[in-house]
Parts: sequence; C-alpha cells; structure tokens
Amino acid sequence: AEDSFGSISAALGELVDRKKFRTKRTVATVKVTTEGSATARRIFMEHVTPDIKKSELKERVEWEAIAKDYIPFPAEEAVLDCHIVGEGTQDNIPGLYVFFVAVRKELVKVRVDILKSAGLIPIAIEIDFSAILGLLSYADLFPDDQDIVVIDMGATKTCVGIVYRGQLAFYRDIPVAGDNVTSQIERRLRVKRQEAEDYKIKEDLFERISDGTGEIWHAASPIEPVIEERQGLYPQIRECFRYYEGEFPNAELSKVYFSGGASQLNNLDN
Repeated sequence: AEDSFGSISAALGELVDRKKFRTKRTVATVKVTTEGSATARRIFMEHVTPDIKKSELKERVEWEAIAKDYIPFPAEEAVLDCHIVGEGTQDNIPGLYVFFVAVRKELVKVRVDILKSAGLIPIAIEIDFSAILGLLSYADLFPDDQDIVVIDMGATKTCVGIVYRGQLAFYRDIPVAGDNVTSQIERRLRVKRQEAEDYKIKEDLFERISDGTGEIWHAASPIEPVIEERQGLYPQIRECFRYYEGEFPNAELSKVYFSGGASQLNNLDN
C-alpha cells in the first residue's frame, strides 16, 4: 500500500510540475459501490421541513441511515454529507427527500494525503459521478424546470443519475457495462478477448426491428442477453425510470446524457 501511495503521489506531483497548473486547489473523487467503501442514495425524512439547519439535517440523516442499515460499513467509520432534493409526502406524511453520501474516513484520508504530498491543496472529496455532473452543470445543461438523466457506462458498471434543479435526486449502480458486452461477444462468437473488444468497437451492435407499430432499435444477437434480458442493461435502466417517476409523479424525464467509454457503442443512444 505504501509503494502504491508513493507511486501515485510521485506521478501526480510530476504531472503538476509538467503542466504548470494555475491553481493547486483540487477536488478528488471516490468510487461509489453497492457494498464498498462509499455509498450514495436518496431517502425520505418524515416531518422534516426545508428550514432545518444543515447540522441538524446531517444528524437526522445519519440516524436514519444507521437505523435502516443504509451504510454498508460501521457508521463510526463514515464521513457523511447530504443535500435536500425537495419536499414530498409518503403515505400522506409530509417530509423531505434527501440525498446523502457516506464514505469511509480512511478512504478520504488517503486521498487527502496523496494530494498534499503532491503539493496540492484538497478542497473537496466527491463521489465519482459528481465529476460528470459538474462538467454538465458548467456547460449549463441542467435547466431548473427539467428532470435530466445522466447515464455513465464504463467498463465494470453503469451509473444512472437523475438531476432535478441542479441537484442529484436519484442514483443507482447497475453491474452491467462494457466488460459484460465484450464477454458476451466473446462467448457468442467464440472469439478471443481482443477480437471481441475490436468487434464491440467497430460493429453496429444495435439494429432496427419492427414491433408491430413501427420500427425500434434493438440489441443485435451477439449482445442481446446482456442488454435486453431481464437482468440486462435496458430493463434495469427502465426500472430506475419507473422508480423515480413513482416517487415523483409529476416528473418528466426530458433529456438523457451519456458518458463513459462504453457509451460510444454504435447506435447505443438510439
């Protein structure tokens, strides 16, 4: 671990020296995983109003998270932060929807120590998905009156986030992503891993088919199981949408932004 720490710190310090950045103020990220060292989710806080103090809200959220076992590691090892998504009701009980993030203290400390040892000034530690949202927000792509979907499809997981009024209102990891597509092609076509990877990049993996009322885009045969079947990518994404719309009946998912290397699959966004 020490060797890894030193290598990362040295490489980061070298990058800073070479690029001559105008500032040393830095934001680092941690990866959110369902059963890992960082978790994020939206919860409903009964009988809480928007005028609650931030310190009191964090205490209430921490208590709720502990009581309902939302944090997959000991709560005393967690750094927790949260923000208000909006007012609402559940079972006719008024309250607030709150989005919270909990990260192991050790994970935060490691990142802070690496940044400091590289001569940088850490100002915040965010979840990895927030970096994408920050870029989209900087580009002014989050209108206040719309629900915007962001789908980040990487190698090992697909992250689905929904942003409302500039705030992350929903987040979920789906364990289906680029590596699953490659493995499916490898099995279906009986080719080597690199051949499957090349096929994934170059070929059209989605095709137009007729559903009786018109033409729709559908995953082609080599990848159909990981995309279309019950535990595939599309059904799980649709389940995220249904859940969000069930929680917010007035929601209108108006736009979808894709990011991540696997989002470059030909015709995926159709």
